[in-house]
Amino acid sequence: MSRFIVASKQRSGTGFLETLLNAHPNIFCTGELLLPDRGDSFPRLWLEAIRKEDKYLVHKHAANLFRQYFNRFYAAHDEPHVGYDIKYDQFNTLAKLEDLLAEYSVKMIHLIRRNYLKTYISLLVNIEKQSRGRKAHDLKKYDPIRIRINTDERLHNELAKRKREIEYFAEFLPKHFETLTLYYEDFFDNSEESQTMKPEVLHSIFSFLGEGRERYDLESPIRKTNPSRIEDIIVNYDELVSSLAGTEFEGLLDKEKPQAVQASNDALMERAQILFTQGDISGAEKVFMSMFRLDTANADIANNLGVCRWKLGDFSHAKEWIVKAIQLDPSRNDFRENLYQLERMQR
Repeated sequence: MSRFIVASKQRSGTGFLETLLNAHPNIFCTGELLLPDRGDSFPRLWLEAIRKEDKYLVHKHAANLFRQYFNRFYAAHDEPHVGYDIKYDQFNTLAKLEDLLAEYSVKMIHLIRRNYLKTYISLLVNIEKQSRGRKAHDLKKYDPIRIRINTDERLHNELAKRKREIEYFAEFLPKHFETLTLYYEDFFDNSEESQTMKPEVLHSIFSFLGEGRERYDLESPIRKTNPSRIEDIIVNYDELVSSLAGTEFEGLLDKEKPQAVQASNDALMERAQILFTQGDISGAEKVFMSMFRLDTANADIANNLGVCRWKLGDFSHAKEWIVKAIQLDPSRNDFRENLYQLERMQR
């Protein structure tokens, strides 16, 4: 049996991933076993044990209870690959939880939603759904929910906190576990309303788990209940745009481009990459710059401009561009690696 955990922030697509994995006959993935409100969770069992005997307040006894709980969990399953979800905040359930998990040789699937503004909006929408008694994932059953979002300093603080969490766990998890990093936005070919996942993403999961029976006909029963576009969800969208303008979070607005514009951008990107490969760095930089003027929230273009400056020997401006790319998309480890290598050269 291989054991795995899906680690993420709430509202990052774990429900979709979990149901998709469960569609495979050799994979079982359940929900949050460290969720305090779940009836069969470890925290619930721990609380009951403390009520009976306060020795379980001591870490070594709590750790033994943890081992007993998960020994029973794994013994109850005979699938080749067994996993469950852990959210970022649940890593505080027990001291040195990473050491206890490592005892089971778990592999970590780190699921990141690059647009952490959308995770926050999804949380607010979900709270509104619950207040209305909605539970089904069925687009046809309900009209989409629209909400008003607070756009003052509290929003900026919330987004900054979510950004820091992604950055922290992007560094923390690979230090302690064999880790596969997945991005929610990379799951789909066309739109987030899809119930299937791109074959290349499924292949990366199968390879990571060591599953030789690769099936690409998997389908999730989950239906999105709200539009993917932020402007179709937020009632005071203009206020949101104004609040985020000029900040590091502006790119999270994720404005959708017309199809013709996207096709033009794809052609320009291909042209710039050809010029770069041919050694015409200045020519590639000019194309990238023309693209960035039209799409100032594009982290990939900002990073490419930094690499061009780097190749041209302008390390100072190269660093500025790569730092900007990281600010636009803090989940990209390749940008951080570029910055690390650039700073090494400057020492």
